[in-house]
Amino acid sequence: MLGHLLAELPAYQERSVILYVKGGPVGKVVQAVIDTPGHESADQLRQLNTSEAQSKLQRIAEIVQE
Repeated sequence: MLGHLLAELPAYQERSVILYVKGGPVGKVVQAVIDTPGHESADQLRQLNTSEAQSKLQRIAEIVQE
């Protein structure tokens, strides 16, 4: 299942949105950020504080910008 950011899809096709796989690595981060704060969300976000995770996030950012 796909998720998207902006919360509402725009009416105009020229407007950009970000698509992600719900339950995938990016989807888990998005969900952790928008959910009510809790231990599970905090743990998910803490996992980003590794060099491997930061490298993956950098690569995702590069792909999105292409």
